[in-house]
Amino acid sequence: MGNIAGVKRDFKALEKRRLKGLKLRREGMPRSEVARRLGVSRH
Repeated sequence: MGNIAGVKRDFKALEKRRLKGLKLRREGMPRSEVARRLGVSRH
């Protein structure tokens, strides 16, 4: 796991996606669907 050397991460975008995932989980959405909607792995 990790990122490609020399490629910078957009920490603001990562935080925004994380908060969106938390909101969806609080609304009762299953983890698998949250991951699908956000385009990420659930692990």
